Amino acid sequence: MNKRNNTIRGVLLLVAAALMFSSCAETPGPEEEVTDTRTISFGTPALTRSAIDNAGDMQKEENAFSVWGWYANAGGTESGTVFNNKRVFWSAANPGWGYEGTRYWHPGLDYRFYALYPSTDKLGTGVNAACAVNGTITITNFDATHGTDLMTAQQTVQTPDVLTKDPGPVTFTFAHQLARLSFAVKAVGCEATVTAFKVNGVTWKVNLTCPASGTPSWSGGEKTTDGDSRLTKADGNITVSGGNTITMLQDVLLPPHTAADLTDAVINMAYRLKGDTGDDRTAEVELATTEIPHWDAAQQYSYTLTVSASSLTLTWKVKPWDTKDTEVSWGPDETTNQE
Repeated sequence: MNKRNNTIRGVLLLVAAALMFSSCAETPGPEEEVTDTRTISFGTPALTRSAIDNAGDMQKEENAFSVWGWYANAGGTESGTVFNNKRVFWSAANPGWGYEGTRYWHPGLDYRFYALYPSTDKLGTGVNAACAVNGTITITNFDATHGTDLMTAQQTVQTPDVLTKDPGPVTFTFAHQLARLSFAVKAVGCEATVTAFKVNGVTWKVNLTCPASGTPSWSGGEKTTDGDSRLTKADGNITVSGGNTITMLQDVLLPPHTAADLTDAVINMAYRLKGDTGDDRTAEVELATTEIPHWDAAQQYSYTLTVSASSLTLTWKVKPWDTKDTEVSWGPDETTNQE
């Protein structure tokens, strides 16, 4: 029953939403006057269960991400914190990204900035996030079933020894840290009614360590089971007419899964065909295949169960996140002088 066919489309994805900010330094530095500088502002995001495809998706009222930042001079005699988990928000009234307070550039310094989307206050109850001075972002007890599109970014800026104007915007390019999945049922030569649909054996709660350089690592984790309601199609009795396909679960965002992680990953489905009498038919279909032995971050995996009168077949596609890099700037247009 669990026959598998495959169509693999695309294995490359560098999906990003590029965001920019300008004029910063939280603690007082050299007293040299700086002109033509811009300020920044911050706020809180409103998250949906939809994945972020591009910068335009982020440009919605109340959307936000967190920023950490540090600076130091070449000799290490001057250093400090620019941002410590500051929220950067989108304002529709005055279109642009900003934060509360004012930061300024100072001359002759190396700045390092690290960002996390969504802002830490929107990660959910019991989830903790922090960024070390070396740029390592850690998140504990992350619950992927909230549908949060987890993204990280970093950038460096070096200001000249003589600073006579705004060094310009700092550009973040956000990278997806989760895999994106969808699950559908197709009927061929028959009419099928799906009475239950659930994905079990996949990790939904996990810890992330994302270094400034190197590969992010995931640890711990809890998996979906028959005893919970996670990754379940809530509506029962979904009729799929012959030749049609209906999505059961869409924009499912989960941490990357290794081959070992997918060992127990299955789709559990109950259904009946038109004319069936008695108990529903049931199927348990393994998700790990030779062609797709693991799920990678920033990739999209689409699974389809095709039902016919005599068989149940799993097909799949692997494709990019369907997004383009986009640069977005934030900060008001007016200028101010450094104090």
